[in-house]
Amino acid sequence: MDMIKRTLLLLCLALLCNPAANAGWLDDVFNNSKKAVRKFMDLGEEKLPRITDTDLADYPEHYQFYRVIEPIHQSPLFFVQSKVGNEHKPIVILIHGLGVAASKDWLSVIPALEKDYHVFALDLPGFGLSKGVYFKYSPKQYSRIINWFIDNYAQNKATGKPTLVGHSMGGALSLFFAATYPNQLKKLVLVDAAGVIRRTTFIKHLADLDIENHTQSSRLRRFTARVENFSNQVVELTGSLYDPTTLVKEDGTLRKLTLSGSTNANAALALMETDFSLLNYPKVAPTQLIWGADDPVAPARTGIAIANVLPRAELHFIADAGHVPMKSKTRQFNQTLLSALANDPVTVEKVSPPPNNRIGECVHDDHTEFSGYYQTLTLNNCKLVKLNNVVAKNFSVNESYVEILNSVLGASGNIINIKDSAVMATASTFYGKLVSDDSRFDFSSVDFQAGEVAFESVDDTLIIISLSNIDSDVYQGMAHGFFELNKGSLDQLLIQELIQKPLQESSRKDH
Repeated sequence: MDMIKRTLLLLCLALLCNPAANAGWLDDVFNNSKKAVRKFMDLGEEKLPRITDTDLADYPEHYQFYRVIEPIHQSPLFFVQSKVGNEHKPIVILIHGLGVAASKDWLSVIPALEKDYHVFALDLPGFGLSKGVYFKYSPKQYSRIINWFIDNYAQNKATGKPTLVGHSMGGALSLFFAATYPNQLKKLVLVDAAGVIRRTTFIKHLADLDIENHTQSSRLRRFTARVENFSNQVVELTGSLYDPTTLVKEDGTLRKLTLSGSTNANAALALMETDFSLLNYPKVAPTQLIWGADDPVAPARTGIAIANVLPRAELHFIADAGHVPMKSKTRQFNQTLLSALANDPVTVEKVSPPPNNRIGECVHDDHTEFSGYYQTLTLNNCKLVKLNNVVAKNFSVNESYVEILNSVLGASGNIINIKDSAVMATASTFYGKLVSDDSRFDFSSVDFQAGEVAFESVDDTLIIISLSNIDSDVYQGMAHGFFELNKGSLDQLLIQELIQKPLQESSRKDH
């Protein structure tokens, strides 16, 4: 039944994004309503509500409370300090994610920190007790406010720069801040950061089927994998169709009319619009990542991808925890966070296995898991293949679905042929040229080292790529987006996009 529900859901998503069915009437609705709404609706800001004892009832009595008007957007900014007398201890600033709780999300965490740290917890503008002023709740604008907050409330020459701890959307925001204002932080801690990888990948993960269930027969698992592959195709194709949010994104008046009453939608849409491939990751402060191993919102793969692009990062998983580990596994989370705050990240050097002449092959799923060194690795009609810590000089895939993690594939001057297949790769490197024929790819934090071109399509190729780097004769730089190719190279497509992007963005303002 779950499989049927999932497939129907994904088909509905595809229909929702169908341009022929929706683009015309949505355009008419928005265009015809703008003038009328401007005449009859008051777009003034809400009055600043008074803070009551009920608002503060969940906070311990020894906390100090403040609400100030930040100068960037003239928005109220509510924040708490853990207790008086901690002013000479290292500063930790807690940034919440989406939801109505705001800073209250940290109430199970602050007691574990306040003995050794001067703790601040913020209600971001639009959330909690910081409601009252509408603007685009983007990582860029929130980062400007956090920068102002640190300059005015979180400076301590004796203990040094503060540490920023962000959860979910707050984790993505904290990563953006750390890359944009690298001199403001001593350390960064990301907790199940959401919204960093491409949203199509995120939607696919939300609806994943359980193909890890080894109690199923091999035949049933192959069938389940085929159904998942089909439904993933449906989701991926929506990336090329009409996006109903485009009108809202591109029109400031419509955006305000639509989102001024919904903080979560405002912040979530602004987060999805942010291109995290543009961040200056080499400048980010030492980073500890804490992740619920069973996170259904921001998959563990997101944590692996983020850690892979940062110069000094360490990833910690909390077993049996979901997207909010500080609530579901409070004791383990607090212990992990205290250790992360006290210690610098331990970066583990990737050690390649010693070369040998081993030949690896999978035919009809007779061998589904690979690790170690291979001179040649070939996958043919395999639906359940996983590569983990693999080095293969020669690599080819035909009619297969494969997940690749922490692997190095190909060699300088070699060609990697992928035909009629689906490939998901994370924190891996491809050398030489990857040639696709009627295949689909989902890359997160992947490095392409090539000669003339890194990625060439022979026919019908779909690519979802996040936080990845390409170094070829044609293109050098980060890649992040959704692409469809018939014949041609991804490298050239990225060059064209690079030329067009300044023209598109010159007419938009982040307000």
